[in-house]
Amino acid sequence: MNGEGSMQENEDMAKQITQHFNAIVHADPLGAKKQITKLGDGRGGYTASKSLNDPERCDEICYQAAMYLIILMARACQIFPEAKAEG
Repeated sequence: MNGEGSMQENEDMAKQITQHFNAIVHADPLGAKKQITKLGDGRGGYTASKSLNDPERCDEICYQAAMYLIILMARACQIFPEAKAEG
């Protein structure tokens, strides 16, 4: 997303990002592939709700959230250069 797309393209991208995170965080049919986890007995299974004990899933969410924050901060500096100069 380089900021040059049409409004519809930007909205479509935002929906894809939202669907991606919803599939990671929520137990739903669309996110079934993302909801596979290792159960206490070592077998695979599906989470019935949000999964807070999956470091890889949590790392993915944190990594992507950090990247979006960096992009938003860079964009804010482009829009408000005086804020960057003030520190």
